[in-house]
Amino acid sequence: MEDGSVQRDFRKILTLAKVTEAMLYFTGVIGSSLLFVHDHSSKASVWMIDFGKTTPLPDRLELRHNIPWAEGSREDGYLIGLTSLITSLSQAISVASSQQEDSCGEEQSVA
Repeated sequence: MEDGSVQRDFRKILTLAKVTEAMLYFTGVIGSSLLFVHDHSSKASVWMIDFGKTTPLPDRLELRHNIPWAEGSREDGYLIGLTSLITSLSQAISVASSQQEDSCGEEQSVA
C-alpha cells in the first residue's frame, strides 16, 4: 500500500472493479508470482503472491509491463506473460470442452 503496509486479505476483493484496481496496483511493482489453486470440488483460483521480492521504482521511472525483459532493464514483461497465460488457458478450456462434448456424444450413440 502507499503507506508501506502489505495487503494480505484479498478475500474482500469481490467485484471486477476491485480486482482491476488490485491488478493495476500490483503490476506497478516487479517480482510477483502466480499461485494456481484447484481443489476437489472443481473450484479454481489464481493468486498473485511473493510481493516480498518487489522493489520500489525511482520516482522518475515508469514501467509499461508490455515490453520484454532484457538484462539491465526494469521492464518485466508482466502483461506479456499474463496475455500468454490467458491464451494458453483459453485453448486448454476449448480442448477440454471439445473432449467433453465428444465423450458425451459417444455415450449417447452407445445407448
